[in-house]
Amino acid sequence: MKIILKDIELYGYHGVHELEKKVGVSFLVNMCMNIEIDQSDISLDETIDYAIVLSILKDEFKQPSSLLENLAIRIAASVKLKFPQLLDISIKLMKIGAPIENFQGSVGIEYEKSYS
Repeated sequence: MKIILKDIELYGYHGVHELEKKVGVSFLVNMCMNIEIDQSDISLDETIDYAIVLSILKDEFKQPSSLLENLAIRIAASVKLKFPQLLDISIKLMKIGAPIENFQGSVGIEYEKSYS
């Protein structure tokens, strides 16, 4: 079973450029989390509560990181800690309007981790 969070907009102070650290940048976050479900009648405790995952994202975004790679690894570790039933996770962090001269669009990373 896949639990998906799509196009979550967050603001953070992540990056290597001083402007990113001082002013901040908008981000678009997409996540996919897999768990094993063998029955048709489960409780919220047996799956992944996306409201809690959103709270984890917001908490991790409050901690500035020079590299998005480090931020993604921290997010994955926090989600796994809260949801031990997590089999694997994919996190895509896209920086919107990166401070690169004459650049329009977004840049980012995608991190995948398997726990199985």
